[in-house]
Amino acid sequence: MPILIEVDEIADGWETLVKEIMKNGKDVNDERGSLTKEILNVMVSIKKTIWQGCWRGFL
Repeated sequence: MPILIEVDEIADGWETLVKEIMKNGKDVNDERGSLTKEILNVMVSIKKTIWQGCWRGFL
Protein backbone atom coordinates (compact mmCIF):
# COMPACT_ATOMS: atom_id res chain seq x y z
CA MET A 1 0.00 0.00 0.00
CA PRO A 2 1.48 3.40 -0.97
CA ILE A 3 2.46 5.93 1.67
CA LEU A 4 1.58 9.59 1.10
CA ILE A 5 3.46 12.25 3.06
CA GLU A 6 2.02 15.76 2.73
CA VAL A 7 4.09 18.70 3.99
CA ASP A 8 4.41 22.44 3.41
CA GLU A 9 8.10 22.70 2.49
CA ILE A 10 10.81 20.50 0.98
CA ALA A 11 12.87 20.38 4.18
CA ASP A 12 9.85 19.14 6.12
CA GLY A 13 9.29 16.42 3.53
CA TRP A 14 12.87 15.21 3.77
CA GLU A 15 12.77 15.10 7.57
CA THR A 16 9.39 13.34 7.66
CA LEU A 17 10.51 10.79 5.07
CA VAL A 18 13.72 9.97 6.96
CA LYS A 19 11.75 9.51 10.21
CA GLU A 20 9.29 7.22 8.42
CA ILE A 21 12.13 5.13 6.97
CA MET A 22 13.81 4.80 10.36
CA LYS A 23 10.52 3.85 12.05
CA ASN A 24 8.96 1.53 9.44
CA GLY A 25 11.72 0.84 6.93
CA LYS A 26 12.62 -2.68 5.94
CA ASP A 27 16.24 -3.81 6.44
CA VAL A 28 17.83 -4.82 3.13
CA ASN A 29 21.33 -5.55 1.89
CA ASP A 30 22.16 -3.33 -1.07
CA GLU A 31 24.23 -4.31 -4.12
CA ARG A 32 27.47 -3.63 -2.20
CA GLY A 33 26.41 -5.77 0.73
CA SER A 34 25.71 -2.81 3.03
CA LEU A 35 22.76 -3.06 5.39
CA THR A 36 20.27 -0.25 4.65
CA LYS A 37 16.63 0.56 5.30
CA GLU A 38 14.04 1.20 2.61
CA ILE A 39 10.37 1.91 2.09
CA LEU A 40 8.97 1.26 -1.36
CA ASN A 41 6.10 3.15 -2.99
CA VAL A 42 6.29 6.50 -1.15
CA MET A 43 5.02 9.85 -2.44
CA VAL A 44 5.96 13.19 -0.88
CA SER A 45 3.62 16.07 -1.72
CA ILE A 46 5.10 19.56 -1.21
CA LYS A 47 2.49 22.32 -0.86
CA LYS A 48 4.78 25.39 -0.93
CA THR A 49 7.33 24.91 -3.67
CA ILE A 50 10.13 27.30 -4.61
CA TRP A 51 8.42 27.78 -7.98
CA GLN A 52 5.17 29.24 -6.63
CA GLY A 53 4.77 32.67 -8.12
CA CYS A 54 7.88 32.40 -10.31
CA TRP A 55 6.05 31.39 -13.48
CA ARG A 56 4.37 34.78 -13.89
CA GLY A 57 7.73 36.24 -14.87
CA PHE A 58 8.18 33.68 -17.63
CA LEU A 59 4.77 34.16 -19.29
